Amino acid sequence: MTDENPPTPDAVVAGVDASSAGWVVVTTTLDFAATAIAVVDAIAPIIEQRRSGALCALGIDMPMGLPTVEPRASDAAARAFIGPRRAAVFPTPIRAVLDHVDDYPAANAVAKERSGRGLSKQAFNLLPRVAELDEALGEQPPSLVAEVHPECCFAALAGGPDLASKKSAAGVGQRLRLLMAIFGSTVVDHLAAMPPGVAPDDVLDACAVAWTATRLATGTARPLGNPDARDERRRPMVIWV
Repeated sequence: MTDENPPTPDAVVAGVDASSAGWVVVTTTLDFAATAIAVVDAIAPIIEQRRSGALCALGIDMPMGLPTVEPRASDAAARAFIGPRRAAVFPTPIRAVLDHVDDYPAANAVAKERSGRGLSKQAFNLLPRVAELDEALGEQPPSLVAEVHPECCFAALAGGPDLASKKSAAGVGQRLRLLMAIFGSTVVDHLAAMPPGVAPDDVLDACAVAWTATRLATGTARPLGNPDARDERRRPMVIWV
C-alpha cells in the first residue's frame, strides 16, 4: 500500500468515516504533528487528493470490493479479529443491490435471489454512500484507496478486542484515551465543533482510520483477508488495520 518513494514524516494521510451530515475527514501527518478534522459533502474530492498525490495514503470506513454471491473472506477475518465486537462488522452487500439504493424491498429481494441471504436495514442504509464511493473511485488502481474498519483499528490500538460499545459512555472514553495518546488534544478540540448529524463516534472512527492510514503509508498495516482478492470491478476485497 506504499508509494515507490518512502514518505517523509510531514507527509499527509487521511482517514474517512461516513455520517448523516457528510463524510468526516481526518488528515494528519505521519508524525501526527499536524491534524485537522473536517466534514465534507462528497467523497470524490478526497479521492482526487489521493490520486493527485496530495495524500500519500487514504483509508475509508466503507466497503469497496462488493461480492457477487459469496460472503467476503475479509469480513470473516475482521469479525475474528475483534471477537466480542464481531457484530460491528456488517455483512457486505452484493454488488447487484447498488441498482436499488432507494428501494429496500427490491434490494432485499435481489440479495435473497442472488446470494440466498437478505439485506439488513443497516446495510441498506449504507448503500447510497457505498454507491457514491464506487462512482468516485472510477477506474482507480486497486491500491489507491484502502478499506478500513474502525473497530479493528481500536482493537489493534488497545492490544485486544475487549472494549465497551462505542455508543456507550465507557466505550467513548476508552476510544478517546487511545486516540489522545496518538493525536493529543486535537480530537477533544474538534468533537465540540462538529456540525449536527456528526456523532462523537463518527469523529473517533475517522481518527482511528487515519491512524491506520499512517500504517498504510509506512508499510506496517496488516491485511484482514486476502490482499489480492478483487470483485468484478477489480475493487479490493480486503480490510486493513
